[in-house]
Amino acid sequence: QDGLPLRSLSSVLRGSLATGQQEHGISSLAGSATDSETPNPAAEWVQGEVDRWPIVLFTKSTGSTSQAAVAALREAYVQFETVEVDRFGHVMHSDGRAWSLLIAEHLMSSSGQPSFPILYVGGQPLGGSNEINELAVKKELRSCCSAAGAQIFELPK
Repeated sequence: QDGLPLRSLSSVLRGSLATGQQEHGISSLAGSATDSETPNPAAEWVQGEVDRWPIVLFTKSTGSTSQAAVAALREAYVQFETVEVDRFGHVMHSDGRAWSLLIAEHLMSSSGQPSFPILYVGGQPLGGSNEINELAVKKELRSCCSAAGAQIFELPK
């Protein structure tokens, strides 16, 4: 599993925060925070990430449910993008709130999930830890992600 070419924000951030900002377009958030033509820039940013990747797992950098969701996707040998929302706390909105809070509020309200992780498959919220676990137990997580266009890796024999 360690050899899988999985992209994750946490691995990007270990090397360079600037790289992580560029990868996820975070450096542009500060500028769009004051743009009066954008009613909800957090929603726009989330939609951009969801449109960009077939499978996006929004998580917190700590927490057992987020770690379990990452493990379930890795065990399904599915390529996915991980976005650790709490890592964006250093970028502030014009109202003084952290972008991480604005993004989290949007994700929870738009997906109906009360907490992280939140999995988007094919541009739509699939659910949180319960739904991810249920699909993993039923061995349906891999096929669900594949149907959404995710790259699937060969299962070990």
